[in-house]
Amino acid sequence: MPPQYEIGNTGSSSRNTDVELNFHVGDKRIQLELLTANFEASPALLEEYLLQVKNSDPEYLPPLPEELEKLDDDEEEFDDPVEAFYDWASKPLVPIFLDIPPLDPDRLYTVQDCMYPERLRYTLQVVSDTLVPVPLDPSKGGRCSGVELPPSAKLSDFAFPIYRPDEIHIRLADSDNPANLPPLPRKVYINGQEACFFKRLIWGDVSMTVRELS
Repeated sequence: MPPQYEIGNTGSSSRNTDVELNFHVGDKRIQLELLTANFEASPALLEEYLLQVKNSDPEYLPPLPEELEKLDDDEEEFDDPVEAFYDWASKPLVPIFLDIPPLDPDRLYTVQDCMYPERLRYTLQVVSDTLVPVPLDPSKGGRCSGVELPPSAKLSDFAFPIYRPDEIHIRLADSDNPANLPPLPRKVYINGQEACFFKRLIWGDVSMTVRELS
């Protein structure tokens, strides 16, 4: 059975067909940067990659039910295109997934561990018609997180208690997949006790954040 993973953020652009996939395995995040140019050495793999990109586009329209009925018996039913893309791209990464130690069931993990895990950065390249993972510099390619409030909106002005991410805990038993830390935890515990529901702010959305805090 292949290792399980949690699907994180997926990044793409309307300007090209490069895609960023994020796999969460154990307490690590594997950031996979897929570059179209890396597939050009194999026309078959390039065609397969571009099909995955097309199908996972938010504007892609899946086949209608009557079209699915026309599929041959040996063709699979229509799957979630994003999940299918991750499944396709994950196959070369299986040895990397297997090297990641399992979570410690006795450890009390925090939102800090979920939102800022150790990041392993890779791309895929074609070697003899096979996709091979190639490590990239993990100090580059990171993304910002959170919201920087304007000077006029000080946290001390709001009537909410303030906690650091490492003071907000999660329980693995609450997760659908306790083998991996969730990229976006739902039920959390203040100092391991008081249960709350976690909402992650959209990066850079200052106006919405100030409204919700007011």
